[in-house]
Amino acid sequence: MPMFSWGDPSVDWFRLKEITTYPYQASAERTRFILSACPQIQIGMDVSEVVDILGPPDEVRILYAPVKTDANPVGHSYWYVVRRLAPSGSAVDRQEQAVRVIFDVNAEVTRVDGIGLLD
Repeated sequence: MPMFSWGDPSVDWFRLKEITTYPYQASAERTRFILSACPQIQIGMDVSEVVDILGPPDEVRILYAPVKTDANPVGHSYWYVVRRLAPSGSAVDRQEQAVRVIFDVNAEVTRVDGIGLLD
């Protein structure tokens, strides 16, 4: 069960979601869309604004504090995946290309990362 839900109660912004078919490659059209739209994402935006710009994510993950003794979630991440060849391993091993949008517990963007993408 997700921790957060905002706005329309029928919308579950942080229901966990993952890619299950590998290798995964977004279509050329989706790849162009993700790469052209992601610069519009700004720190402080809320989750509905991100979805309005990028659409639904390919994956949704819980984000935990980077301290082993603290297992409390500190937010969520949305993943917009361009390519991932395997389900596990490092980003290099998986040959991953993705945009990751990090949200805090208030559902606001705190960071946007391009993984395996050229600037």
